[in-house]
Amino acid sequence: MAVLKRLSKAEIKGTYEYYGLMYGIVPVYIGDPNGEARVCVRNWWPDWLLDLADALFGLLVMMARVVKPDFEPMFFFKLTDRIR
Repeated sequence: MAVLKRLSKAEIKGTYEYYGLMYGIVPVYIGDPNGEARVCVRNWWPDWLLDLADALFGLLVMMARVVKPDFEPMFFFKLTDRIR
């Protein structure tokens, strides 16, 4: 996980299924995308990127709902490759 608590290759393969991008900018590992969608920041990326991206996304959704009250945000993961 991130910079200091990196995951081993065995942990990554055992827990996660895909490489992906959260909100199109934060590189993550994704497990079970059609279920609970476990998410972890990729090795060598800081954990706080998830918090920052989540805050920005929340702010943008809030502004969009002011303009269009029935606005529903789209799914925010982009699966880039399967973990082999």
